[in-house]
Amino acid sequence: MGLFDRKFCDICGSRIGFLGNRKLEDGNLCKECAGKLSPFFRGRRRSTVGEIRAQLTYREENSRKLADFHPDLVFGTDEKVYLDLKAKKLLITGSDDFRKNNPDIIDAAQIISCEKHIEENREEIFMTDKDGNEKSYTPPRYQYAYEFHITLQIDSPWFQEISVDLNNGNRPDRKDSDLYLEQEMQLSELVSCLHRWRYPELQGNHQLGPDVYIMNMRKNAVPMGVFPSMEKEAAASAEGWKCICGTVNSRNFCTECGKARP
Repeated sequence: MGLFDRKFCDICGSRIGFLGNRKLEDGNLCKECAGKLSPFFRGRRRSTVGEIRAQLTYREENSRKLADFHPDLVFGTDEKVYLDLKAKKLLITGSDDFRKNNPDIIDAAQIISCEKHIEENREEIFMTDKDGNEKSYTPPRYQYAYEFHITLQIDSPWFQEISVDLNNGNRPDRKDSDLYLEQEMQLSELVSCLHRWRYPELQGNHQLGPDVYIMNMRKNAVPMGVFPSMEKEAAASAEGWKCICGTVNSRNFCTECGKARP
């Protein structure tokens, strides 16, 4: 076959347009079918047609299971980690509508490990002399930005590692700022929740996460961003609210369309 011969998708059978082919190990994949794969999947070129079919079957099942996913806690700004505490499941998505784009539901039993990491980035600040030349201050001055990451090792045939940037676009510039302390607290609580899910025998061991300290802090702190206090969550559940789709809900997310409570 020539380079410009017509190609057809080995999954759906449709003709693949110019520059639309996604090469597989033993076949071709159209961009529409490729768009249905897990966003965490990185092995497409090394995958066979049979393996892609199996993953798409899993993705269809995942889409149906999203109806039963009811998050209690949300961590992050642009990319968010949603936790269903009762079911001990999580999903990760950049959309405020957590059911949009069919994000993968991850069970607690699939989490092999989780690690938190705070990265310090610094950029030197220069002065301009009378001739318009940039020069360093004495001593040098720096502008800082702090990134909060969590990395999960996952037992899945489709992906093995997920790294989440929890505060992209909302970087604190000082370790002593309220924003830094709030984001550090959120990161610690997220890791603590996941450790308790994976290792229930460690309940009460606060070396893995400052549970009591965090709970006391949250009782007195003003919630920031998408991370509501547990007291406000309880009040929201008791009062109930009506979504724009018309559904009356007792949780912070609509059970029908998945939109967040206004």
